[in-house]
Amino acid sequence: MNKNSLHPMTGLLVGAVLIWITWMRIDHLLNASESDWYHWIRPAFFGLAGILALTAGILMFMRKEAGQGVMRLAVALVLLNLMAGLVMLLIRLAVNAVSWIANGSL
Repeated sequence: MNKNSLHPMTGLLVGAVLIWITWMRIDHLLNASESDWYHWIRPAFFGLAGILALTAGILMFMRKEAGQGVMRLAVALVLLNLMAGLVMLLIRLAVNAVSWIANGSL
């Protein structure tokens, strides 16, 4: 089996998984008691990356050169999304540490 014959299937699989993650996250946000606007940014980026990965899989099935570039863009969106989550975690930890020090509970 040719190594490149697995790329379209990988693109379709990644796209399906990202859209499933987006669906689950949006369902969680809809059932939450309150959700601010910024809680919708990460699912939107995951959904966009999923659509791009599905598109890349279809383009790679058709043997188009653009499929590789679209797949790289989808992967870059996922990595940026995960990096943004880590930055938000560090900011939350810093804010909590300052409040713990101010309260004297640390």
